[in-house]
Amino acid sequence: PRTRSTRAPDAPTSPARIPSPAPRPPTGRSCASGSAPTPARPP
Repeated sequence: PRTRSTRAPDAPTSPARIPSPAPRPPTGRSCASGSAPTPARPP
C-alpha cells in the first residue's frame, strides 16, 4: 500500500506537464503569426 502512495505523486507529475503546454498557447500566437496564417491562406 505504501508503494502505491509513492505512485500517487506520479499522477501529479502528469498534470505538472500540463503547465508545459500552457506556455505553448503564447508561442502558438507567435507561430500562428506566420505559421497558421500561411497554411490557412492557401486553402
